[in-house]
Amino acid sequence: MTTNPSNIVRVRARKKGRASVYEANAWAQAFSTGLLEGNGVKQNTSADMNVLVGGTTSKPDVVIASSPAGYKIALDIVGSQAIQLTTPASNSRISSIVAYTDDLSISSTDTDVTGSPSSCGLIVVNGAASASPVAPTDSAIRSAITADGATGSQACYTVLANVRVASTTTTITNSLIASMVAKMPPECLDVSKLMIASQNVDWATIAPTAKNVIKLGSRKIMWGEINDNWTNGGHNKTITLPESFADASYIITFGKRQSGSKPASFDQLNLTVTSRTASSFSVQVWNNVDYDLQFAIPWIAIG
Repeated sequence: MTTNPSNIVRVRARKKGRASVYEANAWAQAFSTGLLEGNGVKQNTSADMNVLVGGTTSKPDVVIASSPAGYKIALDIVGSQAIQLTTPASNSRISSIVAYTDDLSISSTDTDVTGSPSSCGLIVVNGAASASPVAPTDSAIRSAITADGATGSQACYTVLANVRVASTTTTITNSLIASMVAKMPPECLDVSKLMIASQNVDWATIAPTAKNVIKLGSRKIMWGEINDNWTNGGHNKTITLPESFADASYIITFGKRQSGSKPASFDQLNLTVTSRTASSFSVQVWNNVDYDLQFAIPWIAIG
């Protein structure tokens, strides 16, 4: 009934076609039609008027086809097949390499093999010859599917590639083949919507009465502010956060740096967080000499 050389085009279904093709192919709705993975359409091993289509039984091509209503399904092409193209009498034309499966409501007649190959097809649909040729229309492709023995008005099909052939063409090379690749729409590829960023977190659901924020800051402290050293147990300096957090369990990290008359004392300067509230934290600062030092506390608060 259909042109499916060596039964290489198949649709996801069990023997006798008993399976919900729609449910099995729900994942495919995010893609446009075309080649999802595999070899696609290439020039022949020795370039001539044939093109090679498909993959192998161990690594088939996977393509996305569409019904007239726009529902997408996956087809497998489980073998490699040479498909011959012909030249127009004049000018150029675009020939579409089309894989299809028949109306999904029609039961499969296959009993000994999966994939319902008897309902699938692989055909060439030629556009009109012209000095400025265009690819065959949806209507032309569906008419060609009907002529191949299936119900073209209800079939699911995909264009694997468009090949430009001139009246003077003697060999089909890859430069003449425009592969049609299945893609996700831009909104599915918007990385900004996938990042764990503040605008992508539902703070109201996580903590409806709390502030969940990230704050950065730095506080410079002159040793003269403290006027104490390690012999007296150091000094607690309170640093107020720019806004209150949900609670006092936020994280504080900080480093230390200094300037002054005794750089060697850097190794003897210590900073320790001693307490936290929702709006501030205290740090104990001490060193073992009373030189005129100054240092900064870079901090990050996450809550």
